[in-house]
Amino acid sequence: MKYVELPLEDLPIYDFSISLEGVSYIVEMIYNERDRLYFMTLYTAEKERLVSGLAVVPSFPMSADYPLPDLSGYFLLRKKGVLLAEPYKEYPDRLKQYYDFLYVYN
Repeated sequence: MKYVELPLEDLPIYDFSISLEGVSYIVEMIYNERDRLYFMTLYTAEKERLVSGLAVVPSFPMSADYPLPDLSGYFLLRKKGVLLAEPYKEYPDRLKQYYDFLYVYN
C-alpha cells in the first residue's frame, strides 16, 4: 500500500490542489458546526465535482464505495497514537494535532 499525505488546516473552510495517482484534483474541506464535522468534496482540476458531502471521520475508508475515475484508493483520517476521546469532534480546530489525513492506494 502507498499513501499521500493531505494537508489538515485549522480553518472552517479551505481547499487545496493535489496530485493523486498522477492526476490533479482539488479537495475542499468545510466544517459544519451543527454536525461538528468536516465534510470533504473532491473536484477535478477543472472544478467538476466528483463526490461531495463525505464526512471526515477517523479510521473509515472515505470514498471506498464510490467508483471514481482514475482513483483506486480511499481517503483516511488516521489517529496519531492512542486516543481515548473523539478530538475530531471536540477540537475540530486542532485536527492536525491528533490525526493524519491520507489518500491510500495500491
